[in-house]
Amino acid sequence: LENCKIGSISRINSFAGKTRANHTHIHDNHIIFLTKGSMEIYERKSNSKDIPNKYVLKVGDLHFTDKMVSHTMYFLEDCEFWCFSKLPRIQFNYENETIRFDYSLRDIYNN
Repeated sequence: LENCKIGSISRINSFAGKTRANHTHIHDNHIIFLTKGSMEIYERKSNSKDIPNKYVLKVGDLHFTDKMVSHTMYFLEDCEFWCFSKLPRIQFNYENETIRFDYSLRDIYNN
């Protein structure tokens, strides 16, 4: 984490049983720091048809997601996490560099 550029820090709360993300960042990367609850993160390289990797995070865990890595988050419990992003999270820029998809990598992993 030394010498990494941080353009944005966001505190995010999510509820148990909910899914978020389902997207890929073209240029951005981020570090998730989980401060409450537990969650699953599913990832695979953008445009890959491989089975996604599954990561289970608990309080105190850090998780890095690089650019051009598709990801889905699923919350096992009510959660709070901090997202440290390389790029500023100005909504217009964020939307222009985010590729959203209408499926869940969790569903692909579980089927």
